[in-house]
Amino acid sequence: RLEAQQMLRLAMQRIAADFEGVYWRKDKEHLFFLGKQENGQRGREDKIEFTAIRPRWNSSGNRNELVSISYNLRSLSKGKGLTSEEKSIWGYRGVGSSKPVTILEGIQELEFEYIDRENRKYESWSTKDTDDKTSLPAAIRITVKMKRDDGIFQIFSTVMPIPAGLHEPGLSPKGTVESGSGLFIPNGSIGSDNSSPAK
Repeated sequence: RLEAQQMLRLAMQRIAADFEGVYWRKDKEHLFFLGKQENGQRGREDKIEFTAIRPRWNSSGNRNELVSISYNLRSLSKGKGLTSEEKSIWGYRGVGSSKPVTILEGIQELEFEYIDRENRKYESWSTKDTDDKTSLPAAIRITVKMKRDDGIFQIFSTVMPIPAGLHEPGLSPKGTVESGSGLFIPNGSIGSDNSSPAK
C-alpha cells in the first residue's frame, strides 16, 4: 500500500508540474486547453490536453520549448492506467510524439473538474470557443478511483492550480495557492487533498 501511495504522490506531482507550465493566448490558434468528459464502461474516463512551456537544457544552455501534453486512461494487461503523452510543437504544428508513459496503474475512474476564477465548476473546458470570455480554468480537481491489491477501492481527490488561469492581465488572483501543497483555495471556499475508501 505504501508503494501505491508513493506512486500516486509522484503522479500528482508530475501533473502539478505540467499544470504550472500551461501556456495559452487567445490570439494564437495553435495554443489550446481542452478538457473532455468521457464515460467508460465502469465510470468516468476523462481526458485533458493542453499546450505548455517545457524547459529544456542542451549544450548551449537552457531554452523553453512549446509542447502539447495529454492525460487519459489506457487499457493495460491488468486494468487501466493513467497515461501521459507529450508532443513537441514547431512551426505551429505537432512534429512528433513521445511514447505514452503510464504514470499510475490500477485506475478504475479518472475525473477532471474545472474551476473558474469565480469558483464555478464545470465538467469540461475548451479554449476553442470564440466567446470573448474564453479563458483558462483557475484550478482543476482531479479525482481517481483506484483498486488496491486487497480488492478495496479507494478514492483520491486533490485540487491543483493553473497559475496562468488564476488571474487576467492586470488583475490579482481571486484565491490563494498554499506554498508547496499544490492546493488552490478560491475566495470563500475550502479546498483540500483527501483520500478515502470507497465501496
